[in-house]
Amino acid sequence: MTRKTRTWIAGTVFTVGSVAGMALATAGLMPTVDIELAVPAREAREYRPGSVAANGVEDEIVLVYLGSSSCGWSNLPEVSRAVRDAKVLVAEHARNAGMRFSALGIALDVDASRGWAHLRNAGSFDEIAAGMGWANSGADKYVFGNLAGPASTPQLLVVQRSLSTGLGGRPKAESERVLVRKTGSNAILGWVSEGAAYEGRTGEVRAAGGM
Repeated sequence: MTRKTRTWIAGTVFTVGSVAGMALATAGLMPTVDIELAVPAREAREYRPGSVAANGVEDEIVLVYLGSSSCGWSNLPEVSRAVRDAKVLVAEHARNAGMRFSALGIALDVDASRGWAHLRNAGSFDEIAAGMGWANSGADKYVFGNLAGPASTPQLLVVQRSLSTGLGGRPKAESERVLVRKTGSNAILGWVSEGAAYEGRTGEVRAAGGM
């Protein structure tokens, strides 16, 4: 069989197959494939450090995240996303209440560089404290100190405090109290999905729910 003959046969088979396929599809005897083009979802909002800094306001809301690169629950993608969303939600609540806002990330890793990398997964923070494991200055305050809580990760806290002027004009935090403490991935995910509620100094609920 010559090359020209093989080409002619292949062309004939293709033509006959195409015509037959169109006829069967028209008659409803041949399944058709629907192709949908997926449109990427709009990128979620991200918190920008320093974006809620009301001048002359003494009251501030601080969202505190405690996690670790060695904690499996802290490294769940949905938990990292929830921490990102919580910063946006709580910052908005603070803004609506005429209060300042800041986000503090605490990584309870022995290796500070690994802790820093872990916090980056949760977006930007105004302040971070990484390294020293459970001897971390953040753990000393929010787990074992005046604002003590469970020695576990991950945690999200909403802290309200007043800022006064100390020596040399340096801002000084006073009258700190925990409004919300969510411990564990399920508690964090549930709280954020409901709008990251907290009750502030005036007793008004900033979003549905509370401590």
